[in-house]
Amino acid sequence: MKPGTLGFKGELLIEAREARGITGIALADLVGVTRGAITQYEKNIKRRALR
Repeated sequence: MKPGTLGFKGELLIEAREARGITGIALADLVGVTRGAITQYEKNIKRRALR
């Protein structure tokens, strides 16, 4: 079983981020992760919940 949030969809993260006019870098800074981590969340590669 993969760790993470059941039902998490990276596409919705992209949609929400873009709707707010936030770049991936800005989101990464806001939540305290790397830009690479945001990319992985958005591509459904990484499923761990954002903190």
